[in-house]
Amino acid sequence: MNRRSVRMGGARKVAMLALLATALLAVTTARAEGGRVSGKVIDDKGNPATGIALRFVAEPGPGETIPPVEVKKGRFAVASFPRGPYRIDLADAPYTIRHLTVEMRGGDGVMIGKLDVDVARGQYPPPFQVSPSQRADVTIILGPPLEDAQGRAVSIQAAAATSSALRRLNELFAEGDMKAVLAEADLLLAKDPKLGGAHYLRAVALWKLGRPGDAVASIRRAAELIPDQPGIDGVTGTILMGLGEEEKKSGSEEKAKEAWTQAAEAFGRALVKAPNDTSALTNRVIALDRAGRVDETIGALTALLAADPGNAKASLRLAEALSDGGRLEDALAVLDRMPDPNADTVLALYNVSVKLYNAKKLAPILPAMQKAIRIAPEIPHPHQLLSRVLLNQGDVPGAVRELKEFLRLAPDDPDAAAEREMLKAIE
Repeated sequence: MNRRSVRMGGARKVAMLALLATALLAVTTARAEGGRVSGKVIDDKGNPATGIALRFVAEPGPGETIPPVEVKKGRFAVASFPRGPYRIDLADAPYTIRHLTVEMRGGDGVMIGKLDVDVARGQYPPPFQVSPSQRADVTIILGPPLEDAQGRAVSIQAAAATSSALRRLNELFAEGDMKAVLAEADLLLAKDPKLGGAHYLRAVALWKLGRPGDAVASIRRAAELIPDQPGIDGVTGTILMGLGEEEKKSGSEEKAKEAWTQAAEAFGRALVKAPNDTSALTNRVIALDRAGRVDETIGALTALLAADPGNAKASLRLAEALSDGGRLEDALAVLDRMPDPNADTVLALYNVSVKLYNAKKLAPILPAMQKAIRIAPEIPHPHQLLSRVLLNQGDVPGAVRELKEFLRLAPDDPDAAAEREMLKAIE
């Protein structure tokens, strides 16, 4: 079809554009015949994960993007896994991957290779590839996102030793015998209820023994008695984070949010003493996010990035939070500043741009999709969205070019049939 007929905008064009706009509401792609990937997803205590989805992200080079795969009762499976290297990531999950095991097996079930790696904070798991007739048995161990709010990112220091009794308590704590610490602290407090250091280590012992609810009263009493104890605010926040998780598991969502809000306040107090402490900054983000305090989460993420501008996960989370709050152009601005942009940046740019397209705000989409294509030209859907924008702007040759590129990269995509019809209509 020539440019003049496009400008005329008949009923066929309107119907086609409506169909395409609907298709853009979700990222959907094809699955080529290939191997099989299945396995389990657990937390660091071995509990099966639920309510999350996995993404398989194509590494640089031609490849397909797989729709998010839901994890049910800690299990997942992908049949006909496409050729090419892919890495596993999480789709909109309040966790991060901490360990990945992939056992590769041939058609006869014999193991032919194994990947077994810890995943450092802020990093992504390495990619793997499954050939046709092969299968990959995967185990994923999860941890909290960004940083670990469960103690490994919090400074737990010895109690200020003001007596030989506290020195002995510190020794027991250093040995890691939490039951002995708890018993000794109870003996000391029976003699001197105002011994702040004993309350402090008693709280830490209770928390490490899996009793955050009991630990809260002790850590608060310690904070009253020894407010200058190093690290006490961070420890308070961490214990309250654990209490929030305990309340959520018991079904008390409101109590969980209250605990996470109080945890954020504790991390905030820690930041008054050390404004650039990235652990406290990150844990405050996690606490506010879990508490559902969207605006405060955005502010906390902004503060974290001011102290740690190279934190890619924080940038992606900030863009997501801004997008969820309707601040779509602000989200694009964050993504435009992303350090070392990669396929995750492209997906984020695309998701924000789809929202802009559906809101009929086309101007910011053009540079966003052009950037996405520069970063990863092999990912098909930015070409698809860019074709819509160019067509709306009257650039039919540009729209045809991008539409053809989308179809070249994803010929079996669920949207491909509609795209071919559109191509026939505008060429």
